[in-house]
Amino acid sequence: MLGALAIGAPAREACAQQRSAVDIAQARELFNQAMDLREKGNVNDSLEKFRAAHALAGTPITGLELGRTYVTAGKLVEAREAFLSVGRIAVQPAETAKSRAARKESAELAEQVRPRIPSLVVRVVGVPMDSVAVTVDGAVVPAEALAAPRLVNPGSHKIVATTTSGGNAETTVELKDGETREVELKIVLAPSPTTTAGTGGPSVPTPAETPAPPAASSGLGPLVYAGFGVAVAGAAVGSVTGLMSLSKASAVKNACDGTTCPRSIDGDLTSGRTLGTVSTIAFAVAGAGAVAGVIGLIVAPHHEPPAPSAAWIRPWVGPGSAGVTGGF
Repeated sequence: MLGALAIGAPAREACAQQRSAVDIAQARELFNQAMDLREKGNVNDSLEKFRAAHALAGTPITGLELGRTYVTAGKLVEAREAFLSVGRIAVQPAETAKSRAARKESAELAEQVRPRIPSLVVRVVGVPMDSVAVTVDGAVVPAEALAAPRLVNPGSHKIVATTTSGGNAETTVELKDGETREVELKIVLAPSPTTTAGTGGPSVPTPAETPAPPAASSGLGPLVYAGFGVAVAGAAVGSVTGLMSLSKASAVKNACDGTTCPRSIDGDLTSGRTLGTVSTIAFAVAGAGAVAGVIGLIVAPHHEPPAPSAAWIRPWVGPGSAGVTGGF
C-alpha cells in the first residue's frame, strides 16, 4: 500500500508548486491508516483519514478509495461526487497504471451509484413561496430549487418550512435506495388580531363594537328599602309590644287593691314596664327609618335598585322582652 501513492519524478516536478514532499508523505501515511481501519470495519474513522489524504494528495487512487468508503457508509451522494472528482484530476505525463485504472473504475462506479440515490421533491402550500425558507436535514434549500428533485442519501430526513410571518410546518421521511418521494408541507397562518379580513390594515372598531356608556338608573336606592323597611318593622314591633304592655298593666290593675299589690304579680309588673320601653324604642326606630326612607327617595335616581334580599328586618318577642333585628 505504501507504493499506491507513488508519483513519478516528472509528475512530482510538475506538481511541486501544488504539493510539497511533506504533503505527499503525510497523505501516504493517512491513506495506509485509512485502508487498515476500513478492513477492520471502522468506517467512520476510515472516512476521516481518506478525506484528509485526498485533500493533501488529490490522486485518482485517493479519490477512488474515498468513494468506495462513502458507499460502505451509506453516503451515496458523497460517494458519487468523490468518483466524479477523479475525472477532474489532470492527467500527469508519467501517470502510473494504477492511477489510470483508478480513473476508469471511478467513472464506472459513478454511473452505478447514480440510480441508487434517493430524491425528494418538496412542495409548500398555503403561503407565497417567496416568504418561505425550507431546510432538509438543517441545510437550506433555495426556493428556486424546490421544484427539482433533491438528491439525498438513503435513510431518515427531516424537512422544515418556515415563513417570515412565523408559520411553520415540518415532517420526517424515510427513503430507501433509488426511491423518489414528493413531500407536501401545508402552512396555515393564524389570523392576526391587529388586522381585519381582506384589508390587512389596522382594525377600526365599528359602532356596534364600541361599548355604550352606562345609562343612569331611575330605580330606588337601598336606603329607601332599608329606611321604610325599618319604619314598618319598628311600627309593628311598637304596636305589638305596646298592646302587650297594656295587657300587663290591666292585669296588674285588676290584681291590686288600691295601693297594695300581691307579690304574685311582680313578674307581670316587670314585663309590662319592659314591653313599654321596647314599644317606645320601636316607635323611635320606626320614625328614624321613615326619615331615612325619605332621604333615599331624594337620592334614588342616582342608584341602581338593589336585589330584594339586600336588606331585611324581623321583629322578635320573647318572655318578658321584645325587639327588632335585621341586616343590610
